[in-house]
Amino acid sequence: MSGWGSGGWGDSPWGSGDTELRLLRALAVRENTVRLTFSEPPLFNGILDAHDASNPDRYNFVPVAGTFGSDGLPTRPVFSASVVEVGGGGAQLDVTLDRLMSPYPAAYIVSVNGLVTSESELLLAVGSTSTTFFGVHRFVQPPATDTAIPSRDVANPQTQAALIGLPTGSATVLGTIPVDDSGDYAFDDGLTNLKKRIYRRLMTGAGRFGHLPAYGVGVPSRVKRLNSAAVRQMVVAEAEKQISEEPDVQSVRVSIVNDPSAPSIVRFRIRVRAKFSQAPFDVDIPFSTTGP
Repeated sequence: MSGWGSGGWGDSPWGSGDTELRLLRALAVRENTVRLTFSEPPLFNGILDAHDASNPDRYNFVPVAGTFGSDGLPTRPVFSASVVEVGGGGAQLDVTLDRLMSPYPAAYIVSVNGLVTSESELLLAVGSTSTTFFGVHRFVQPPATDTAIPSRDVANPQTQAALIGLPTGSATVLGTIPVDDSGDYAFDDGLTNLKKRIYRRLMTGAGRFGHLPAYGVGVPSRVKRLNSAAVRQMVVAEAEKQISEEPDVQSVRVSIVNDPSAPSIVRFRIRVRAKFSQAPFDVDIPFSTTGP
């Protein structure tokens, strides 16, 4: 006998009969993963033989003719790459694809072949070897300046202007990490924070941060060569590139000029338009060409 009716009663046969293996449904659970649910756990032994459900060759995915994704493109073909058991007592398998599916409402037909039940090795039931499902696509909300969380960092004031908003305005705390009214470390944000990050970009040597190998202009190591027009042009281009990578910078222009009152001083004059401010602001950073 074949169980109760044409399938199992609950999760097991009714009586002592065996149940046929049937593909019940398919559901795209990720952009490149489809979860297949069977009536019974298929044989899953990992040796890739003719009936092993872990063999990607047992699954075939075909785009439904005439369907398109939300991107307006025809449903793209995909192929099975790997298979794992995920639950349902072994009756659910996740098939990972070799690429992303087309987004909804693109449709696919999945067909399985050669599978058998794990216990009695009954073959797939005729007429229950394929089903249709829709593709999915993870939507990433693009960043918006009106909803972005302002950047902030532990305060480390270097100028009198950076002391604004701190409990003490004394110049004795310049170059230190001050505390706020609660006794915790003070933070800076907005214009003060951005100016500090610009200064950090210029001062940091290239490759000094292991997780940011392209970060840093390294002006101190180049300052003695700034009399060369070629070096100046290269440093200006690198500084503009680096500063523009700050998330709240809309545009930036950098120039290097000599201080007429001090021939050994060059000044980096930086004009920045920030995303959080209507008007541009200027940053003037002096460097000594004589070095230590």
